[in-house]
Amino acid sequence: MNPAQRSLRSPQRIDSASEPTASRLAAVFTEVFHLARERVHPGLGPADVERWDSVGHVMLVTAVEQQFSIQFEVEEIMEFTTFEAILSAIERRMTE
Repeated sequence: MNPAQRSLRSPQRIDSASEPTASRLAAVFTEVFHLARERVHPGLGPADVERWDSVGHVMLVTAVEQQFSIQFEVEEIMEFTTFEAILSAIERRMTE
């Protein structure tokens, strides 16, 4: 699905099992991108957020790494295309 199609998709709900981690990640998104919490949903990606450019991506990754006390590999960071993708990467790291 291309970014234009993704942005037309209706926001999905965040899985309740991921809620604490998702809430913390949503707080990072609202802080880094100056978004209202209601705008954060699993399919949220760069096409939906004006400030999610290359600099915004670096700021997001840095804030996520600090918030969760983890460090991602470059390959993982390249896959951070949506809120959901980042959440999945965090959860994988937290279970290692």
